[in-house]
Amino acid sequence: LDAPDALDQFGTCGTAAPDTKNFERVVCSEKHAWRAVDVIDLPEDARYLAGPATSTADAACKDIASERANGALQYTWAFEWPTRAQWQTGQRYGYCWVPEAG
Repeated sequence: LDAPDALDQFGTCGTAAPDTKNFERVVCSEKHAWRAVDVIDLPEDARYLAGPATSTADAACKDIASERANGALQYTWAFEWPTRAQWQTGQRYGYCWVPEAG
């Protein structure tokens, strides 16, 4: 995964925005519309789906999306919490998603 184009082949992508009904995870070599571009750490002591942790993570994702927008004034992003099952097993990060440039 250290190769320059490895994430284009094996990265995590989605068929639609992660908060939509039609969303499915796919590897980025398949047809996709959104890409997970980073992970955002969540506080170890946060409650699941807690408002303050959500706000902080969403702001961090927005900053990542802004950097990737190359100066565009309008851009879209989405922060995705881990599932409840993932949270219960200790996952304390979520994904930062952006639409695929295309």
